Amino acid sequence: MFYGGASFAEASFKDTSFMEATFSKFVDFSCAQTHKRAIVSFTNVKCLQPQQVRFHHVDLSRWSFLDTDLRRIDFHDVTWAQARKFLGYRPALFDELNVTNKKEDLAKVERLYRHLKQNYESQRDYARAGDFYYGEMEMKRRQQSWPKQIPFLLYRWMSDYGESYGRALIVLIAMWLTFALLFTLIGYSDPTTSDPPSFARSLIYSAQSMTLFHEPKIVFHSIWGQAVELIASIWGVIQIALFGLALQRRFKR
Repeated sequence: MFYGGASFAEASFKDTSFMEATFSKFVDFSCAQTHKRAIVSFTNVKCLQPQQVRFHHVDLSRWSFLDTDLRRIDFHDVTWAQARKFLGYRPALFDELNVTNKKEDLAKVERLYRHLKQNYESQRDYARAGDFYYGEMEMKRRQQSWPKQIPFLLYRWMSDYGESYGRALIVLIAMWLTFALLFTLIGYSDPTTSDPPSFARSLIYSAQSMTLFHEPKIVFHSIWGQAVELIASIWGVIQIALFGLALQRRFKR
């Protein structure tokens, strides 16, 4: 129990535990350093004045925060652990990298990510808040049975959980080209012209199907063409919406 203020500024930590500690007033960890393979446990810590708990210029990649409320703690210029994602890495908690697959443990890490997301949103740092939203969604996904993970995996693949407009745009373009190619291979007739199907014309029909601007005036030679058109119309609208959502989130003010 720390009844007064406490300063660990520029301290050097080996394996250290603050587990179940209570800080009544301010506590400063600015510029503290953690030894290369050391672990600092800040689990189940109670901060009675969390806005006065300061982590500035600290490497937190080997700090555990399980069961600690992080919503109002002051994080500034901190280094988090790194977790793999498609074509890169993302900021992550040490707790995620070491969590078991038990639902109760995953739920605890999910709560940590939600707290950090809310913390950075309150600072209007929406880009970093989005990074922790990604972690929150990953923890939700891992709590599900395999069939129930499929929607999460699709959402992640299509737009990084609504956080990457670049990914959403790439997927949208890939869908446009793929559906155009399928239209060309399946074959169709255009009542307005006697020309055979071409990839250039299929690109127009593919865009029309995906955006629902108007119904393409073509007749497919088989039911497979109608099936592809139906998939394009549903998936295309969803992907465009995800692109708009990711764009709005990234530039939110």
